[in-house]
Amino acid sequence: PSARVFIENVLNIPVCEARDRKAHGCLIFNTASEFGLRHPEFSEDIKQVLLVFNRLFEQAVLRAQHEGTIPE
Repeated sequence: PSARVFIENVLNIPVCEARDRKAHGCLIFNTASEFGLRHPEFSEDIKQVLLVFNRLFEQAVLRAQHEGTIPE
């Protein structure tokens, strides 16, 4: 799929699932935050995982811009 489709899925699928379950927030980030607070010894590992997710999303945005499907 295009980078734009990937971005839309990353943003829309959790929203739709949250509506269905009346969940609040993002499972990944909420879990990382809560786990990091309860287990500070894993905070750096959690930070690194979130940085990887951030880089992946950033690369998708750059690719979508290159493809011309989102503005620069």
